[in-house]
Amino acid sequence: MERTFESAAERVGRAAGPLASHLGAFVNSLFDHQFATSVVYIKARHALAFDRWLRKRGVVLVDLSDVHVERYQHRTRRRYQCIRTATGYREYQALMQLLKFLRCRGECPAARAKTTAVDDVVAHYGQHLQNHQGLATVTIERYRTVAKRFLHQCFGSGVVDLRALRAGDVIAFVQRQTKFMRPPALKCIATALRSFLRYAQYRGEVTTALAAAVAIAAA
Repeated sequence: MERTFESAAERVGRAAGPLASHLGAFVNSLFDHQFATSVVYIKARHALAFDRWLRKRGVVLVDLSDVHVERYQHRTRRRYQCIRTATGYREYQALMQLLKFLRCRGECPAARAKTTAVDDVVAHYGQHLQNHQGLATVTIERYRTVAKRFLHQCFGSGVVDLRALRAGDVIAFVQRQTKFMRPPALKCIATALRSFLRYAQYRGEVTTALAAAVAIAAA
């Protein structure tokens, strides 16, 4: 089949899955963004194949997410072991572009922000400050920033185990800040870190001695 606007529109016109009523508009949007006809044709072909796959699995549009794209590509790689890396990448790009198009139209949920274990702990800490201490928003954000920096230094992007923290971790963090900050700023860092460790103590995950280590390090 010749790769023209008409052939791309005809191809997606065969869709009968959850994306069927949106693929025509998707193809039109690609032409509006000045994509070459041959590129639009290939993207339309990928979109149609994806629609068929979704239909077979009973996936509805309101549940569509990045996970389905990943599963579809995994299935494709297993079935066609000889598929070239470049081809797989172009397929991924086309499907993610389709997903973005659908999200902009409000047809499926927005992408979920990926968070780390550190992000989760810091979020709960910030909620605690707001609910139990009534601190100003700017103060909470400053304390959250220090807590996040401290936890990243101790755990990186891995699992956060507050029970594994030791005085040496606290001292190393505070001493590292002394290389970049003047005494007034360092005092704010120490106050914020002490607040976070008291929160961890409140949760029963660290001892009183750990919060006291902040004063030793800042001395």
